[in-house]
Amino acid sequence: MKKIFDKKINYNKISFSYTNSDVFEERKIHTYHEILYFIDGDVSFFTESFQQKLERGTLIVIPKEKYHLFQCENDFIRLKISFSDSLEISSLLSEVIDIKVIGPLDISLISLLEKIISKLSLESLDYKDKTCIYGAFLMLLSEITVASNAKHGVSIEKDHIITKCIKFIDDNIDKKLTLRQMSKKIGVSPSTLSHVFKQDIGISIHKYISEKRLTLARRLIEQDKNPTKIFLECGYSDYSSFYRAYLKMFGSPPSKHIEK
Repeated sequence: MKKIFDKKINYNKISFSYTNSDVFEERKIHTYHEILYFIDGDVSFFTESFQQKLERGTLIVIPKEKYHLFQCENDFIRLKISFSDSLEISSLLSEVIDIKVIGPLDISLISLLEKIISKLSLESLDYKDKTCIYGAFLMLLSEITVASNAKHGVSIEKDHIITKCIKFIDDNIDKKLTLRQMSKKIGVSPSTLSHVFKQDIGISIHKYISEKRLTLARRLIEQDKNPTKIFLECGYSDYSSFYRAYLKMFGSPPSKHIEK
């Protein structure tokens, strides 16, 4: 049996996590950026535009507010780096506007990732170790922007009903949306739309819309918008239902995320 470990540090508002764990399913639309390096494990990856079985040693860059789903049925080992916008990071990520899957990795990317992992594997980290991790992270971002070996799995065609459905949701996120309404607009039956969406995206339409709306709400709140005034533009008819959904997704009330 593999030894289970989970090494984590936070430095300069960046979270680094080196993990060996068991079966998991993770889906998120979040307000921070993420880099994941899958070292080992049998992982399936879903996005709004493609599906892919990840190979060992695959690097994934996920910009904020991009829907993604990971499914794994066996033990896995991965490095995860989560970070919010800053002037320095935004300039390095300016060319990465969509989810990027990179593999096989060249030696420069591998050496930077191994440097981060080697430091995270230490029993204890001092200031120099953390500074080394941060420096390797900035260099990693720089290398990622010029990486040319990005690849995607099975693409969802532009005229696919899912693409049409996602565009309709994005264009009408502030309105009441029903499965019957969306299926009529796209030209398929409600049962077909529901089945194909879950199959291709890995999540129900209802859950997808909810996560999109709440991620939008959090972004607006972090821009100093009043939570009691933005729920309508996020598609909620009353504040109480918005408050409950927000609390359930983020684990804290909307007022917690107002920038000080």
